[in-house]
Amino acid sequence: MLWLAAVLVFFTVAGFFAVPPLLKHLLVKNLSDALHRDVSISKIKVNPYSLTIAVSGFAVKEKGTDEVFDSFDELFANIQAASIFKRAIVIREIRLTKPYLKLIRDEDGSYNFSDLLKEDGATKDEPAAKKESRPLQFSVNNINIVNGSLDFLDAPKEVFHEIKDLNLTVPFVSNIKYHVQTFVQPRFSALVNGDSFTIEGKTKPFADSLETEIDVNVEDLDLADYLSYVPTRKNFHLLSGALDLVTKVSYIQYTDKNPGLEVTGKLALRDIDLADEKKNSLLKIAGADFEIASVKPLEVVIHLANINVQSPHVNMKRNKDGSIDVVTISTLLLGAAQQSGDTGGQKKPPQPPKDKKPMSLLVDTWQMADGRIRFVDSVPQEPVTIEIKNAELQAK
Repeated sequence: MLWLAAVLVFFTVAGFFAVPPLLKHLLVKNLSDALHRDVSISKIKVNPYSLTIAVSGFAVKEKGTDEVFDSFDELFANIQAASIFKRAIVIREIRLTKPYLKLIRDEDGSYNFSDLLKEDGATKDEPAAKKESRPLQFSVNNINIVNGSLDFLDAPKEVFHEIKDLNLTVPFVSNIKYHVQTFVQPRFSALVNGDSFTIEGKTKPFADSLETEIDVNVEDLDLADYLSYVPTRKNFHLLSGALDLVTKVSYIQYTDKNPGLEVTGKLALRDIDLADEKKNSLLKIAGADFEIASVKPLEVVIHLANINVQSPHVNMKRNKDGSIDVVTISTLLLGAAQQSGDTGGQKKPPQPPKDKKPMSLLVDTWQMADGRIRFVDSVPQEPVTIEIKNAELQAK
């Protein structure tokens, strides 16, 4: 029995005293190298018997300065022993206390994290060889974010946004079937620039389905204002636009097939004004109402009961070279390169993955009123303008 006692002593000493400083050293070094920023950690506690780990006093400095970019007071995780047998990461509880993030949008439109979005590794000419590998399996349960905050300085607009008292509870995020005894109820609350936002849901933690429902309501969201904060380059300008959203998000887990995620409800767009990079008007819509019968993101299925579009105004043109900008709107929205029709005979158009499901789209009824299309033909010596006004459409 001496060897068993020795193993027990070694396990205890290593878990409580040896692993924490070693893990702290590795995390600080590797994260600092990966983020190109100074990273510090005050303390790490490990309990090898309860399989818990707590990281305290984590902070990431702004690049080249002593200002704090990201931090949290404590990250606590309770790992399940089932991780060993399932060959997956199974976490019974994870809690992040007082996380803080500071975002800055500079005058040139870049952000203080833009360098982290740049891709490293293989070039386009020499792509790295793809290796078939099994995706990492995980089940993270009882996710809690407590008293988080975010500061956002928009230098071009000279505006400061502040999110405080951010609290989020999520029952689980998983790609494997795993059950724990108790689940938290889904909930989100925060103070955004002094305004209170709350989203609450309900779940059936003891049912086999783990059915969860969350109501999401958004009123008069300024799309043009918030779209300007997207860090990736856009090939269009949204000059105006507002969004109203009343939806229910439902999750259900089945025993004999993949889990289901479904969105139902209503979505409304108002005062949409879309322009190209030179701010030439492409599309204006006074209003568009969408009645969502069922949207299943995991199955790429979209079923709309009704679409009602009011006063859509579309501007199109045929250029001197004969090309027609009829696809300009979709091209800009998808962020694709301009379609010139010249591939140079070198590259084939990208092919979708063989295992990727095609999108299924069903619209039951569709109405349009007071539509207008303006078409400018620049091919003739004297350009011709054709206009269609007061167009109406009803379709099933």
